[in-house]
Amino acid sequence: MKKNLLENKDAISDEELIRKCLENNEKYCEMIYYRYRKQMFQSAYRILRDENIALDAVQDSFIKAFEHLKEYKADSEFAFWLKRITINTSLNILKKEKRFIGFLNEEAELSDMEENELDIDTNLLQIDAIKKAIEKLPKGYSLIFQLKLFEGLEHSEIADYLQISESTSKTQYRKAKQKIVEILKSEKNNG
Repeated sequence: MKKNLLENKDAISDEELIRKCLENNEKYCEMIYYRYRKQMFQSAYRILRDENIALDAVQDSFIKAFEHLKEYKADSEFAFWLKRITINTSLNILKKEKRFIGFLNEEAELSDMEENELDIDTNLLQIDAIKKAIEKLPKGYSLIFQLKLFEGLEHSEIADYLQISESTSKTQYRKAKQKIVEILKSEKNNG
């Protein structure tokens, strides 16, 4: 029966799974876990860059989510709510481990460049090359870049999460984009 439920996890709506979880039905909590664990791991890993720590963050995130499931408001998508918990948990791990780069706490001047002014040759935009370029970014640039681009956070949200100013978030994001372009162009010229 358990295996059959897990195989049909996608056939049951989030609302139904949540309702059953709130009734303390562990099978349905497990179904939520299996439905969202990979997605949450990707978010945690992008922030933490360590597989084992990201797995721990995901585990902690689900525990928090289940403990606070009564607080979930159905007016927002459940995956979005769970991702926020995962991002917060991952960022808290970084803070505890003091893995933030110092310049995140420094005020930075805004660049005169608008976000859309970066001219990126479309031939450079190959997924693997971009992933490798992101890995070469300093931790602070990478974190802000990934929170903005992959997690879809606004600069004001990033600033709140990281306890920096919004202008610092914008500046670090622009610098990350510039650095990625430099890395891609360098690798294209050397490759």
